[in-house]
Amino acid sequence: MIKSLFQKLFSSTKKPNKTNQHVPYESKLEKGQVESVFAPELENQKNLVLTKWNIKLGDVVKPGDIICDLSNDMILMEFESMFNGKIISMCPLNTKLNKGTELFKVEGINQL
Repeated sequence: MIKSLFQKLFSSTKKPNKTNQHVPYESKLEKGQVESVFAPELENQKNLVLTKWNIKLGDVVKPGDIICDLSNDMILMEFESMFNGKIISMCPLNTKLNKGTELFKVEGINQL
């Protein structure tokens, strides 16, 4: 059921990353390219709040890293990164999330 929900939320024509099968898809960023990541659209999104950051500004993340926790009185969801890159902005903790709320921005870095 969870896998089905993620496939609907993050459907893409890109193939899954073979080294990390639980990531819905991986999107590569070129060095300096910035990508905004938004709150997912959920059916039970009422009163959805960003409750915990597992990263800090400047951290380097990769696909599959748990970035933050989102919750309301019905759900608790761990939000995973889809990108390799450096976190350059984050929305404040305890932000009430609506469709389209920007959670964070990630900037592409040199890949080793």
